[in-house]
Amino acid sequence: MDTRETVLDFVKRKFKDKVDKTGAPYIMHLTSVASYAYIPHEPAYIKSAIESIALLHDVFEDTDATEAEIRNLIGVDDTVIDAVKLLTRDKADTYMEYITKVSENRIASLVKIADLYHNMQITRYDVLDDNVFSLLKRYHKAYKFLTKLNK
Repeated sequence: MDTRETVLDFVKRKFKDKVDKTGAPYIMHLTSVASYAYIPHEPAYIKSAIESIALLHDVFEDTDATEAEIRNLIGVDDTVIDAVKLLTRDKADTYMEYITKVSENRIASLVKIADLYHNMQITRYDVLDDNVFSLLKRYHKAYKFLTKLNK
């Protein structure tokens, strides 16, 4: 079975009834991040890892998924698991401490940049209130920090 299909099926099941901050089905966010994180000139195994990480990037934070469950997916290795764990924010860290930790892993950084890019799409939000603007400012700061490091 193709690894992407296995990961995609897994996240579809885990996020089945979940919506994102904008009220859209969560799977749309995950697949959007995966499409933004695509890097055309990387070897196939790197592209596959990036896509898997992008699809799984919120799985520990927003579902009951366990590391053992994910390890049982065909083709999901330590590179993917380690990056997904790194992308799972420890609530003891400030947001920028978390972003700094993510910045130490190139693949996790690229996925986080794609995640932030999707989260900053202002047209996704029905209401632009102070909470949304506060989030957008935080995302923008993190995006600028990570993109400077990944030029």
